[in-house]
Amino acid sequence: MSDTMEQPSGSALPVVPRTTLPSVLAADKNDLLKKLQDELAVFKADISTPAGRKAVASMAHKVARIKGDLLKLADRVSEEARRTHKAIVEEKKIIEDRLNALRDAVRAPLDEYEAAEELRVRKNLEALEQLQQYASFFLLPTPDEVQNRIEMAAAFAGQSVWDIDFRARASDLAAEVLDKLAGALIEAKRREAMAIEDAARRAEEAERQRIEAERIQREREEEIARAAAQQARLEAERSAAEQARLAAEASAAELRAAEERAAADRRAVEDAAQREREAAAAREREHQAVIERAAAQARQAEADKLAAEQRAEQERIAAERREAEAAAAAERRQAEAVEAERQRAEQERKRQEDEAAETKRKQELEDKRRAENKAHRQRINKVALDALILCGLPEEMAKVAIVAIARGDVPNVSIAY
Repeated sequence: MSDTMEQPSGSALPVVPRTTLPSVLAADKNDLLKKLQDELAVFKADISTPAGRKAVASMAHKVARIKGDLLKLADRVSEEARRTHKAIVEEKKIIEDRLNALRDAVRAPLDEYEAAEELRVRKNLEALEQLQQYASFFLLPTPDEVQNRIEMAAAFAGQSVWDIDFRARASDLAAEVLDKLAGALIEAKRREAMAIEDAARRAEEAERQRIEAERIQREREEEIARAAAQQARLEAERSAAEQARLAAEASAAELRAAEERAAADRRAVEDAAQREREAAAAREREHQAVIERAAAQARQAEADKLAAEQRAEQERIAAERREAEAAAAAERRQAEAVEAERQRAEQERKRQEDEAAETKRKQELEDKRRAENKAHRQRINKVALDALILCGLPEEMAKVAIVAIARGDVPNVSIAY
């Protein structure tokens, strides 16, 4: 790979050099780590003696100190790299925006030309498509419709809408469309002539069928007239015989009706006399019944008056009793309401006392649990602290390490409580 970006030919832009980041930490080539590994390779100590154990603890402390120093160095370098990366990203965004603006400004005339060219081509293509549509019909056209299309296509093809690179295509397409329309005009005229001939044949056939139908209708009407005359003659003969029979029967019936009317008149006179006698007896009975009803109504009125007075007295007594019962019931309800309110207040007071006692008990249990948990954690932390001190760390550094681990500041390391 070359160290510089290739520069476009003919461009006045400067060459941007390529850079690579230096290695910050080289764990495999670190002289300090190599020296420490060499020192540990020859380190020997007798842990059965206090001096040997102290030497082991001192060596472990030295290794831990070197690790801490290297990690702090790596953190500082990493932070500087992050700040550098952030600045590079910001500068990259500025450069990208400025170069995009320059690119758009340089390309603007070409974009405008391409857009205008695309619009011009699209207009010519749409005009060609419109010219092509003149030769298409949704339904079979009439000769007048085809002739109208020929005139419209010729007028459209002769317009000055065509650009120079489309004039040849327009001329060829116009000739093709006019040729198709000429064929369509011949076909339309042929269909029209055939339609006229078919119409003439249908009219001639319809006239023949009409004449035949009129002949059949006249024959049918003549046959119906002959049958009707024969039927009328027979009906007239039957009607004359029936009228003679009916006249004889009517004379006999009239004689019987006269006799029946005379007998009915006699019965009507006798019935009228009987009805008059019965009506007189009925009027007498009705008069007697009126007298008896008046006496009964007088007796009933007296009884009703007495019953009304008795009911009024009973209702007065019942009303006084209901008022007394209502007053007693109201007093009982009021007493019951007062007692219910007293019981509700007592229950509410007891509930609040129970809730307060339960809250206090829970708080005491929580305080006790927290105190026990705190004491437990302190014991575990004390054991871990003693172990770190035993490994050679000074007490203050061991305390800082325990606090950092407990807070979760040390990745992948935790204390099991």
